[in-house]
Amino acid sequence: MIRSSFLLEPIKIPIDDYRILRICFNHQGKIYGGYLRDLIAGDPPRDYDLIVSIDNFERLKFDYICQGYVLSAVNSEIQHYQFIPIDSQSKSLPIDICVLSEGPDEFLQPPCQLDFDVNSLIYDGKNLDRWDNPKSSLFPILSQINCKTTYSISPCSKARRIKIQKRGYRILASTN
Repeated sequence: MIRSSFLLEPIKIPIDDYRILRICFNHQGKIYGGYLRDLIAGDPPRDYDLIVSIDNFERLKFDYICQGYVLSAVNSEIQHYQFIPIDSQSKSLPIDICVLSEGPDEFLQPPCQLDFDVNSLIYDGKNLDRWDNPKSSLFPILSQINCKTTYSISPCSKARRIKIQKRGYRILASTN
């Protein structure tokens, strides 16, 4: 049985995360990857994985700064930004944001190559979809998250494999 009722109801955002994610959704951003996987699995996420269009990034950045975050890391080559809480004692999670040049309705490609299929989900506050195959059923991915199994769908570093295994996932042979 899938631990959550996400197939029947909208995703339940934890109250502690609601403020941060509402800002993302208000700027037509989406959550994806490990944060979403952990949320569905009932595991504590380690950071927020967000994606937003370049047109909305400056306003989003301003809102996060107003919420007590500071820009801590930038990789301008791939338009990746990290915000951390100003208060080091805060329980707030770091925010990783990928900025795409496309508009929010055109987030057709993930911001980086997908490594594991359980990281292929994307959520805009209303709709849960898959990066890798938007028209396909969500049930297989949700079942894998529930069972803590995943398929490696592209080559990835040993560090990425270890990271997901430390989250309790068993990596299955690729179906490709």
